Amino acid sequence: MQPVASQNQSATSDYDRGDQLIQEQKYEAAFPLIKSACNGGEMRGCTSLGMMYKHGLSVVTDYNQAAALFRKACEGGEPAGCNNLANMYFQGQGVPKDIPQAVAFFRKACDAGDSLSCNNLGAMYTHGVGVTADDVQGANFFRKACDAGEMESCDSLGSMYDLGNGVTKDFAQAVTLYRKACDAKYAPACSDLGEMYGEGNGVPQDNAKAQALFSSACDAGDMHGCIDLGIMYERGIGVTKDRAKAASLYKKACDSGFSFGCDYLKRLQP
Repeated sequence: MQPVASQNQSATSDYDRGDQLIQEQKYEAAFPLIKSACNGGEMRGCTSLGMMYKHGLSVVTDYNQAAALFRKACEGGEPAGCNNLANMYFQGQGVPKDIPQAVAFFRKACDAGDSLSCNNLGAMYTHGVGVTADDVQGANFFRKACDAGEMESCDSLGSMYDLGNGVTKDFAQAVTLYRKACDAKYAPACSDLGEMYGEGNGVPQDNAKAQALFSSACDAGDMHGCIDLGIMYERGIGVTKDRAKAASLYKKACDSGFSFGCDYLKRLQP
């Protein structure tokens, strides 16, 4: 029998090699290594194995098995396992749908440093999902997640400062947060920052900067950015008026399933 330290090192090595193969989308080669890591006590391996069962990566999709693996990882001290188990309870996959249980596991994961769980709790508190709506609590969770590098949370917290929800309204702070997330390539934040430049909130009004930010966001797949850029072309705000260009931008948003894009496109049509 191998000493415990040697077993742990072997499990960690298996996990590291398996994780690299997952990054390379070589799931069949990764599966035995990830399974070995989990069996050897590497809880990150159990989380990854659960994800493979949840999404059917080289195995038949099995929500029950995924939930069991996430629970094992969570009980073994792996925050990401708790976050994934919370999602299973939230969606009713592999376990009965139970929003209070989801909240409990998100909180456990967030307290252990899982930024995605903190972000999820922020969204649940701001929208009143499974908990009593509380913007102050929501802002606190978004701040914790943002400080841990979760750019969606930085953008959400920026919106709260922008609107004065749960925090004192502060355009300058909103701009700082939008810029942080935009610089990290979180496209929706670039759209939000563009709106600040377009309206002159927290920064000097600058249509050229707004256009550049909307264009960057649109190119990165944020349909709000496409619509905002379309509005600039439709109305000739800081650019030469170009209804055809506006229509193409609205159509891009519409074709992506963004209903506002369809509404704007219909308005342009004769």
